[in-house]
Amino acid sequence: MIYYHKIALFILLYYHKIALFQSFIWKQSVFSLCLILTVSVPAMAKAETIWANIN
Repeated sequence: MIYYHKIALFILLYYHKIALFQSFIWKQSVFSLCLILTVSVPAMAKAETIWANIN
């Protein structure tokens, strides 16, 4: 009975680690997306003003 309990506990911990890892990846991707937007939006605005000045 103890043996089955250990297997169940191992499986539970294993899936918990996968879930944590996936949420970490998700957080990283959201952070990257925010970073890209933060960098690209002012750059686009600057490019638009330059383009407006040229025309």
